[in-house]
Amino acid sequence: MAAILLVAGNTESSYSDSIRAWQQKRDAALRSPDGWLALVGLFWLRPGDNTIGSADSNDFVLPKGSAHAEVGRLHLAGETVVFTAFDGSSRRLSYDEQKPDVVHAGSVAFYVIKRGDRLAVRAKDSSSPVLKNFNGMSYFPVNPELHFTAHLVADPKKIPILNILGETEMQDSPGIVEFAYKGQRYSLRPIFEDQTLFFLFKDPTNKTETYQAGRMLNTPLPVEGR
Repeated sequence: MAAILLVAGNTESSYSDSIRAWQQKRDAALRSPDGWLALVGLFWLRPGDNTIGSADSNDFVLPKGSAHAEVGRLHLAGETVVFTAFDGSSRRLSYDEQKPDVVHAGSVAFYVIKRGDRLAVRAKDSSSPVLKNFNGMSYFPVNPELHFTAHLVADPKKIPILNILGETEMQDSPGIVEFAYKGQRYSLRPIFEDQTLFFLFKDPTNKTETYQAGRMLNTPLPVEGR
């Protein structure tokens, strides 16, 4: 069995500092003009032309006042997406996950994403009221008692994960992580995510205090048995 730290840090002080640093980083990301609080639309592309703009007559309707009434159209043929702007200019849009082609229109930026075998347009508005009115996150106090070492019991396999779009994806899991807290033993099965272990779980706080869909935690991959 390999040991992993469920939360980074070797001392109570460094643990608390690492949590606060993460909170500051998350706050900055949420306040970014292209962060998740700027999200205003997710539109699934259909074969052929898909019009986009702020007018209600479009297939994909952007927030009023955020862009032209008719921004243009996105043409889907197979796995190729071509965007033609209202002025007649056209270009093929790459939907590379790390660096997709982004179209800017007014305060809106949109780009194509691929989920499973489907393509969609994700739109973000830097002037979104949700973003502008964001007052910061609320956090539970840092609790050093929740900083402990767990053990990974190797049992690699693929497990089904339901994503936010309602689709089931098969994800790689390295095994079962076991740990003890206040005399009781627990186990969780993580998946891999961006060179980390990613845990999805629920607890009583999901009812009224935290995200109802579940709690989420990233930890470093095991290094030299820890």
